[in-house]
Amino acid sequence: MTHTSISPDDVWAGSRGAGPDAVLLHSLALDSGMWDGVVERYEDRFRAIRVDFPGHGKSGYRGQVLDVWDLAEVVVSALDRLRVRRAHVVGVSLGGSVAMALSIRHPDRVRNLVLADCSANYGPDRVRKWDDRARSAVTLPRREQFADSRTRWFSPRYLEQQPGVIARFEAMFVRCDPAAHAATCRALGALDLLDELQAIAAPTLVVVGSDDTGTPVGMSEEIAARVPGARLEIVPGARHMALIENEPVWEAVLDHLGTAS
Repeated sequence: MTHTSISPDDVWAGSRGAGPDAVLLHSLALDSGMWDGVVERYEDRFRAIRVDFPGHGKSGYRGQVLDVWDLAEVVVSALDRLRVRRAHVVGVSLGGSVAMALSIRHPDRVRNLVLADCSANYGPDRVRKWDDRARSAVTLPRREQFADSRTRWFSPRYLEQQPGVIARFEAMFVRCDPAAHAATCRALGALDLLDELQAIAAPTLVVVGSDDTGTPVGMSEEIAARVPGARLEIVPGARHMALIENEPVWEAVLDHLGTAS
C-alpha cells in the first residue's frame, strides 16, 4: 500500500434534516447507515451530515495507508463540498478518534464535540493488537468476524430485543472492504493523541457504555481528564454502541449540542 491522498471523488457524504449542522462519524467496519435510526428520530433537531470513510459504505478505497489525520481531512473535504463552514461533530469509536484529530487540526470547523466509546491511545501493545485485527480483517470470513463484534458492541438484552438493528449492522460490516478495514485497523494501532487533547477547544461531552470492553471506561475518563472542560457521561449497562443502544442518552447529547426541545 502507498500513502497517497484520498480523492474527494471517492468519498460519499450526504445530509438530511433541518437545523444546526451536525456531523455523525461512524465506527470501524460500519458506515453512515449506522446512524439511520438516530437521523429518523432527530431530523427535526439538526441537519445530519454523514460521511463514509474510505472502503466503508459507498466510499471507494484505492489501497492507501491511512491514519486518523487522513480521515479528518476526509471530513473537512466533505464539509467543503457541502459548503458547511462549522458544525457540531459526533463520533463513535473510530469516528470518535477521527473527531478528536479533526478538533485538534481544524478547531475552527468544530462547534460542540461528542466523543462516544472511543480512544486516544489503545495502550502500549496497541500496534501488535491492531496488526492482529488487521490480519483477521483480510483472512477471516466477514460474518464470522461480525459474530465476535456483535457481542462486544451490544448488550445481551439489546441483541435479543433488536434483531432487525443487528441484521442491519451485520450487512454493513459484511460489505466493508476487507483491505480498507485492515488499513483502518492499523491507523488505530498507530493512534496516539493523548498529549494533544489539551488543544481541543470545542465544548466536549464524552460518552461511554459502562460495560464497553473495546474502549473501556478508563479510556474515556482519560480523554475527559485531558480535554479542557470536558464532561463524562457513563451509560449503565451499555457496551460499545452506547449511542445506538441507549436512546435516553441522547437527551444529554442534544442538550450538549444545544438542539434539545
